[in-house]
Amino acid sequence: MGFNRPQWKFLNTSLQQTNFLSKNIKLPKAGRILLEENYYGKNMLELGCQQIRELVRNSLNSKATAKSYFRSIGINITSIDIKGCYGSKKVDLRKPIDGSFYNKFDIITNSGTTEHIVPLEGQYQAFKNIHLCSKVGGVMIHILPGIGKYYGHCQTYYDYKFFEELSILNNYKLVLMEPIKKREKFLWIGICLIKQFDNMFTEDKKGFFKHIEFIDKKICKRHRKNHSKYM
Repeated sequence: MGFNRPQWKFLNTSLQQTNFLSKNIKLPKAGRILLEENYYGKNMLELGCQQIRELVRNSLNSKATAKSYFRSIGINITSIDIKGCYGSKKVDLRKPIDGSFYNKFDIITNSGTTEHIVPLEGQYQAFKNIHLCSKVGGVMIHILPGIGKYYGHCQTYYDYKFFEELSILNNYKLVLMEPIKKREKFLWIGICLIKQFDNMFTEDKKGFFKHIEFIDKKICKRHRKNHSKYM
């Protein structure tokens, strides 16, 4: 996955709303160091090997990977992925993450990653890992597929109520939650959360899974035949 224009706009807005970025500016072009911005020198964890789509990449004068861009503007970024692509650390989010990651990151981005985690039970450990990796006061930015009409992208889809419940169960501050439309029948949703306390991740699995929709692999493949129309 990665960032297209609507998703990049949500990322910018999230960083502004959480005071990592000035309210009146956008993230700068690649290689431009803005020492006065609060994101400078902060630790970021990127889930997946994220790319920046062409139109966004051109406006930033950046290379293809999000990691290379964020590093070029002064952010200390670590990327993790089960396949280890683009030099990321090989991490399976379905398993407990190494303790060296605990309470380390100021910003965590989950842009199109956790929805690919199967089986469904792996979702719980993945979001627990995100919780453990975030510092108190850390920002967790999720850009994920919402429940809609098209189910060919992945097997896991999230309702807005999932993040409302996640916030309640873990004492997060819900900063921002809004639709990010990509196609008529396919909806991305953007959520920005802040970890307010050093509490344990919820053990209420029933409440956690309540608003996640998981579809059969055969249904996913059938919908994927219309890939070019909806993706």
